[in-house]
Parts: sequence; C-alpha cells; structure tokens
Amino acid sequence: MERMLIIGYKQDYTIDIIPDSMKDVVFSYKEYSTTILKVIRRLCVSFRVPYQRIWYACKDEDFSKYDIILLYECMGAPELIAYIRERNLHCRIIYWQWNTVAKKEKVMLYSPYKEFLSLLPLRERYSFEIWSFDRGDCERYGLFYNNQVAIRFPIEKVSPEYDLFFCGQDKKRFPLLNGIVALAEACHLSHRIFLRPDAGVHYPQAEGLTLLKRNLPYVEMVHRLQRASILVDLVQNGQGGLTWRPLEAMFYQKKLITNYRDIVTYDFYSENNIFIIGKDRSEDFAAFVARPYQPVSESIVQKYEYTGWVKNFIR
Repeated sequence: MERMLIIGYKQDYTIDIIPDSMKDVVFSYKEYSTTILKVIRRLCVSFRVPYQRIWYACKDEDFSKYDIILLYECMGAPELIAYIRERNLHCRIIYWQWNTVAKKEKVMLYSPYKEFLSLLPLRERYSFEIWSFDRGDCERYGLFYNNQVAIRFPIEKVSPEYDLFFCGQDKKRFPLLNGIVALAEACHLSHRIFLRPDAGVHYPQAEGLTLLKRNLPYVEMVHRLQRASILVDLVQNGQGGLTWRPLEAMFYQKKLITNYRDIVTYDFYSENNIFIIGKDRSEDFAAFVARPYQPVSESIVQKYEYTGWVKNFIR
C-alpha cells in the first residue's frame, strides 16, 4: 500500500477533515504567537526571500519514505514544493487548491492569486499535480478534479431547537441572507445566524443574529448546526464548487437552502432535501419544509469523507 504524507495548513479548518487515525500529518508553516514574527514571515514569503525553509514546520520531515505527498494550499507553495522534490525525486506531489482561485484576496502584500498563477508553469519542472474542488477552475487552468471533503463527526442526533442555521463571514451576502430569513419567518420558522461582519458595515440588532469577532471552532459550529433542521448555504459569485454546508447537511441529515444552482449536477442532490434560491419558487418553500428529509445513500456520503476523497487521488 502506498504511503501518504499530509501537509496541512494549520491556520484554518483544513486539518479538521483528517481523522485521528491518520498518523502521517505535518504542517507547512510554524505557528507564531507574536505579530512581529508573523509579519516578517509574510514579507519573506511575499518577496520570495531565499531560505524560506526556516519557516517550515515540516523541514525536518523525512520526505523520502513517502509515495504520495499531499500538500494543502499554503503560502510560499512554489518554494515548498521545490524543497519537497529535492528530497524525494520519485513521489507523487499533489497540491490541493482548497479555495476558488477567483476568491483569493490579497493580504498584506501577499497575493495568493499571483502565487497560484506562478505554480502553473512549474508543474512540469517539479513534476506535481494541482487538484481542486472547483469545476470551473479545473477547466480554466487545467487542474485535476476531486470532490469537496469534510469530516463527519459521530455526534448523537438531537431534537431541533431552531429551524434555520447560518454560520459564516458576511462577504456582502447579508441582504441575501435577510431575504432567506424573511422567507422563513413567513412560514413561522425560527433562525440562528452567526455572522462575521464585514468591516465598516452597520448591522441591525435582531433576534437570532449573533455577530462574531472570530470564527467559531469547527466542532462547536457542528454542534450548533446539529440543533437546526435546515442549513443555509450561500456561495459567492464566481464560485464553481461546493462549500462544506451541503456536505454537513448530508452528513447530519439536514435540509439545505442554497443559491448554488449547479448543485443539481451532484450525485446527492434531491429536490426533497435541497431548496435552490433563484430556481425554486418561493411559494413552494412551505411545502419543501413540510416534506420529511430523504436520506442519501451511504455509498454516496462516503465519497465526501476523507477516506473516499483520498481514494479519488490514487485511483
């Protein structure tokens, strides 16, 4: 059996999809508690200063013993991929493009979009593959496709305490979210909204709305959505792949309201479970809510868990 090393990016939820049973997991960059070190590292990566390996959390790893090395999207990817290839000339290197390319915003001199573009001509030189969940990006940039992935926690099912649930950053989606809340309230449904606000935007005080100063820990967020009956999923313009919300709805048998129209092309789609804003009629929403959830085949669900996701890379 081929031995795989996962190189995760610790500062977001990406590592949460990896089961505890997966032993060969390291991280791309060290975590620093002081702002000055974070700034220095960001500048070194942005200006591609030599010897970036001093920032690597994985620099002492023995890469030579692995057949496949799966690297999550991270800063300084060109240099890290070159560093790995120097230490293992024969393994498959897979770069997992976690985000939609068009949504990669510039942060403090560092442009993820420009760095992604710089990776494309290096694929042949360092013999590595770029994979993505975004079908549009795969077609546009010649990437390999794998489905979105999340972890299904063994959480005991509980009775719903509220109907609608949304958790995420605003990203100019609050007006659309308000429209969905109004649709729900017309059907006498309750809601819980946990929102990371956009800078400079004023939000009204409203029942069921909580403004967050930081992201909820993922496990806490899952426990909260478990107490809902319907999850709200809002993709941004230009995104051509699934977020985690449809997967969570499938894992925990919740209905879903989404504005992602291409969801009809996925194998788990059912009009019984998923209401699409802009496609399905508002007057049919009450009937949608009233219908019982229709469980998705376990063989389909497993494709979107870690084990099934990894199998897609090695088939």
